[in-house]
Amino acid sequence: MIEFQLLGEVRLHGADEGEVHALLRQPKRLALLAYLVTPLPGTWHRRETLLALFWPDLDTVHARTSLRNAIYVLRQILGDDVLRNRGDEEISVDPAKLETDLEKVWTAIKHGRMEDALANYRGELLPGLFASDSEGFQRWLDIERARLKVEVSRAALSLVTSLERAGNLREALGVAQRAIEIQPDDETAVRRLIILHEAMGDRAGALGVFEIYRTRLGAEFDAQPAPETIALANRLRVSSEASMQRTRHPVVERHPIALADPSAAQLAEVSGSGSAAINKGERRSGHRQRVLSVATALGVLIAAGLIWALRPRSSNQVLRYTLAVDSSEAMAPGASWSGRLAVSPDGTRFAYIGGPNGELLVRLRNQLRATAISGTNGALTPFFSPDGQRIGFLGENHVHIVSATGDSLIAVCDTLTGVAGASWGRDGFIYVDGRGYRSLLRVEAKARSRPRWFTTLDTAAGEVNHSWPDVLPNGKGVLFVVTFTGTNGVSDSLSYAIAVADIPSGKHRVIVNDAKFGRYVSSGYLLYITTKKVLMVAPFDQNAMKITGAPRPLIEGMRLGRFGSADLAVSAAGTLVYATGGGENKREVVWVTRDGRQQSVDPDWQSELWVPALSPNGKQLAITRRFSGQRIDVWVKQLDRGPGIVVSLQQNGGFYPTWTPDGRSVTFTSDETNGAASFWTSRADGSAPPVLQFRSKRWVFSTVWSPDGKWLVYRDRGVPPDSGDILGVRPGLDASPVPLVASRYWETTPAISPDGRWLAYTADESGLNQVYVVPFPNTRAAKWAVSTSGGTDPEWSHRGNELFYRDAAGNLVAVEVITTPTFLIGRATSLFSTVGLEMVPGLKGYAVTPDDHHFLMIRPAVGAPEKLIVVENWFEELKAKSSSR
Repeated sequence: MIEFQLLGEVRLHGADEGEVHALLRQPKRLALLAYLVTPLPGTWHRRETLLALFWPDLDTVHARTSLRNAIYVLRQILGDDVLRNRGDEEISVDPAKLETDLEKVWTAIKHGRMEDALANYRGELLPGLFASDSEGFQRWLDIERARLKVEVSRAALSLVTSLERAGNLREALGVAQRAIEIQPDDETAVRRLIILHEAMGDRAGALGVFEIYRTRLGAEFDAQPAPETIALANRLRVSSEASMQRTRHPVVERHPIALADPSAAQLAEVSGSGSAAINKGERRSGHRQRVLSVATALGVLIAAGLIWALRPRSSNQVLRYTLAVDSSEAMAPGASWSGRLAVSPDGTRFAYIGGPNGELLVRLRNQLRATAISGTNGALTPFFSPDGQRIGFLGENHVHIVSATGDSLIAVCDTLTGVAGASWGRDGFIYVDGRGYRSLLRVEAKARSRPRWFTTLDTAAGEVNHSWPDVLPNGKGVLFVVTFTGTNGVSDSLSYAIAVADIPSGKHRVIVNDAKFGRYVSSGYLLYITTKKVLMVAPFDQNAMKITGAPRPLIEGMRLGRFGSADLAVSAAGTLVYATGGGENKREVVWVTRDGRQQSVDPDWQSELWVPALSPNGKQLAITRRFSGQRIDVWVKQLDRGPGIVVSLQQNGGFYPTWTPDGRSVTFTSDETNGAASFWTSRADGSAPPVLQFRSKRWVFSTVWSPDGKWLVYRDRGVPPDSGDILGVRPGLDASPVPLVASRYWETTPAISPDGRWLAYTADESGLNQVYVVPFPNTRAAKWAVSTSGGTDPEWSHRGNELFYRDAAGNLVAVEVITTPTFLIGRATSLFSTVGLEMVPGLKGYAVTPDDHHFLMIRPAVGAPEKLIVVENWFEELKAKSSSR
């Protein structure tokens, strides 16, 4: 039996696996097969209909020839008996030989098995399928997709009714949410979800669902909800206000967790929380013991941290304490490039990336546990909307937003964006980092928006990147970090400054040098972190967009990532949150097995590390390393012993190493002035000085030698900066680089197969990063898409029978391939998640051992415990320090 998956992801299982997967790369023949099995295998289709759908521009003779050829290929792949004829004009697929998940959905709906229908509906029908020159098929596909969504959404609501009758409201709530995910415009489903929230006593959640739906309707369709939906929301508001009036009381109630520790009560008493009213007998009660055991088991808060949940909002006393969380909700390790925490404008919510799956967690100030937001695995860099009701988060090429209660996850865009910061302005736009070394983008905060470039790099001044935006509250400008090259060659090839850009023109100017991660404080100050990890503050006029006084230091030892990430957030209400410690950017090299088990290579060899490269025999490591805060160099280390040696240039250092095919030397890149770069090759044992290979006029990344040692292939920065091309040069032969994969899209991370015949790389031509393979060096002869749901960082196995890459969810995937006589793609297997491992965008973060059984990767080192510091009413402290000067 052949299994054809059409929902969520297109897959074929059965028959000849190599041929089957070859079919998946032939859109029109795949589309023909999909049409023949829709809605169910066994449906008879007339040939004249197929001609009109798939070959409308051909005359009858040529169209019939094309159809015969397509059917012949399908029979060769699936088997002669899978396709059946009825006379000369009708054709169908034998349902006894091929089944589909779509068939299972329709059959389950027909027989009232709604739970089965939902279980088999894994996503959109034939996602991403496009058959060129087949406009009729594409129209049919759009109609079928819409029809299926409507029917599955109805099935979900029918299941909601059954669950409600059985009293299972929580499960009914989840199914109702699924119905809206499938059919976001179904207002009946929205009302059902609102009513379910109300039935469970969550009026705030019910009103949140309404507000999200109302906002989306207004933004996308310039429309309002139906009168009955508005009436339902108004009734909930009246009921909620009446309930608040009944429960309002002038006395601050005791919080039961305050009983957990006498020291907590004493701290609360100092803060004016009213905890002094707790009597001693109550502290000794059995209730106290139960609460104490729960609090101890959770490990949620150290004593001072309880004040966040207890303090009355009217208090102006400055409170500083360390916040700790349960190990199951621990914050993800700090990364070099992405953020991990945010605070809502009113200071009542704390959003961060954590947990075992690296997902978005939200914790209310008056609660002791965080809530994991479903569907956010692998999320990075959270940020709040100006009203605090929604939270955004980033992924490579992705911006998502979700309500602060976890409802209505929306994909804003799926192209161009990076992960180094985002800020949501009051103008309804999100200002966001551009992927890789680029300028800032801005994208409207609604579904399926298209990002537009906001700032422009001043390349004449040495600017190479804009990141970490922060929109000023008055909407006049955006603070952000500018990265320069070639301006501080003594200690580093990069330098940093804070700039401000005008809205909407995007024109910018630098306002403070030697600074990263600028944040405006609503009381009229600019916070930033120096490269020496000192938090600074300076008076700042947001109307004039300039610093108005001398900066001064506040805190030393801030956590600051190599590429500008920092743990620093300030609410408009005056809550400051920041992190210190955490290993200070130290990383270590680890072995990772194919099932994801990790083992340190050398626990004593820790520092800032990037881009590991294994020697051909697997015994030596070449890696980019920044040691003890000094410049960046290329190091070579024996994997079984020794401290390692520097092989890069004495003056300019180096980075991005790759081994020569004979394993005796390492080629690396070094920065030159005005954004140029050069390639050098050095003996791995350091026995000879580096030799110049080639000079490039632009920045370069991801260098790799062809197996015969003739080609040096790399990715350059590209012009304009939102592009990047894969080029090659034959040292000693080519006077200028040869374009291998060069287009208006972003191409990166080249990898050449062991036989030297194929080039794998990452490109975003489909709007999403995907992995492609082309012949090498004749790269225009053919092309295959390897990944189907997003992919980056391809690497070949040493035997040449597998191609590894990271998918959009951050999993390392192994794809079976055949490279001779032609290229064929086989089964893909997800090996393990790379969440928590160091993966810098656009730079390959792993190497494969010669036996293809292990991977060499980089992870954050276990250093001093991180401290997450919370300062309540911090503006009062800032005022006091300002007045004392």
